[in-house]
Amino acid sequence: MTVSFSAQDELLPDREPLPRARPLPWRGAGQAGDRRSWWSPRRRGALQVFLPLNLIAAATYLVWWLLPGRADVLALFVALTAAEALGMFTNSGVWAALSRSTFAAAPRSRSAFTVDVLIPTFGEPLSILRATIVAAIALELPHRTVVLDDAGRGDVERLAAELGAEYVARTEHTSAKAGNLNHALG
Repeated sequence: MTVSFSAQDELLPDREPLPRARPLPWRGAGQAGDRRSWWSPRRRGALQVFLPLNLIAAATYLVWWLLPGRADVLALFVALTAAEALGMFTNSGVWAALSRSTFAAAPRSRSAFTVDVLIPTFGEPLSILRATIVAAIALELPHRTVVLDDAGRGDVERLAAELGAEYVARTEHTSAKAGNLNHALG
């Protein structure tokens, strides 16, 4: 059996087609030419507060650094002053670059894939199986939940039906849970 994973082909050809994924609600994202500034109004407000504070702190530090008595070893003082100046210059470049930057909005999903959640079981307690099925059904992405019962228990079939999952039981019990998964996929 050849399995193809393109959006148009079916993974399980003998079953009904799977429902296709719907695009995620990206609030208008993905439009052609849609670009947004990195600086939202909230970030611009923070910039108006913290940039002056940063400049005041840098100026205070610079005045302190240049006070007489700091240059005991002139070569070390000059090297450290150059390093401090380079750091301040680099930080101002980062601020300037971020204040002018924009980013492209996330594109809409073009994928039409769905997910099959396969739950193989053989004798697990119903309480554990119930929690597993409920968690699988609660997934927010487009999916199909299938309980693969290797023991053929009627109470598992009723539980799957009650919770809204599909139920598959096999008659040939070979290769444990791997065989159970292969039976469902084959």
